[in-house]
Amino acid sequence: MAVFSEMKDWESLDDFHDRCVLPTREENARRGREIDRFVRFLQNHFNERPHTVARVVKNGSLGKDTVISGSGDIDLGVVFNGFLDIEHFSEQRETLLYDLDHVVQSYRPWRRDVRLVDSNRYLRSYTLHGQTIDVLPVLDYQKAYDDLQHVYWSMESHTEGREQAAQEFSGSLQPLQTKFVREQDEDVKRVMRLLKCWKEEKEVPIRSCTLELLAIHVDQRVCWDDTEDLFYNVMKRLANCRFQRVAFDHYYQSRQYVRGRRAPFVMDPANPYMDTLDGKRDKVNPNNISRKAKRTLSLL
Repeated sequence: MAVFSEMKDWESLDDFHDRCVLPTREENARRGREIDRFVRFLQNHFNERPHTVARVVKNGSLGKDTVISGSGDIDLGVVFNGFLDIEHFSEQRETLLYDLDHVVQSYRPWRRDVRLVDSNRYLRSYTLHGQTIDVLPVLDYQKAYDDLQHVYWSMESHTEGREQAAQEFSGSLQPLQTKFVREQDEDVKRVMRLLKCWKEEKEVPIRSCTLELLAIHVDQRVCWDDTEDLFYNVMKRLANCRFQRVAFDHYYQSRQYVRGRRAPFVMDPANPYMDTLDGKRDKVNPNNISRKAKRTLSLL
């Protein structure tokens, strides 16, 4: 029995990846045109607002080059000028989101096509021509703080606690996580795409970024031969999800931040207080993940 429902009995994971998981050139081109149009719109239509747009950053699977075929979600971080620190930005976030809604939904050329489908205190999610676009206003931490260490010090002393600070800074630090994943070898990103396909098909309650980070973690610690081997070793980790302790020393010294933290956790490489495997925040059930991973291991 094959791992994936559309996988042929004779196919390797590499063959299946190239045939079903990797987006086609036409799909990438179509998505690229839609995104570039939306990005140009955001950059050009906030010029007369109190806080102008410095730039728009492509995050998520698109920015990391781990998009899978048929996956239409796009994550955009809108970096605003004119904020002194995260407290100042947080006070104005609701106003920024209101302005964002007004600008996007009143734009005449696509007024009938764009629709608000989800919202929370941090972002707005729209559909445009069948494409889901998540838009997140973010602070330009490079202008507000001297360096990353000063950002982390600010998180430590945040008035609402470190876990809340992780949420407040999440959008600002997201481009660093995106860069970290994007710079991995293509052989590792192939496995990331397969894992994300597995998550969707098996309805696994885990974030896509957690799977990407697990693939990197295993790549750094296990000698593996091919796509099947790396996929198998990541799946073994998922089968033992409750015991995972994953952190990276890329932007900060992880030992300083995970000391005393109980397993399981998979820490964001750029955000030292953000556990991407946090069950309280994302309704992640490690036991459920383990069961699904064990079933998949039996097929490999």
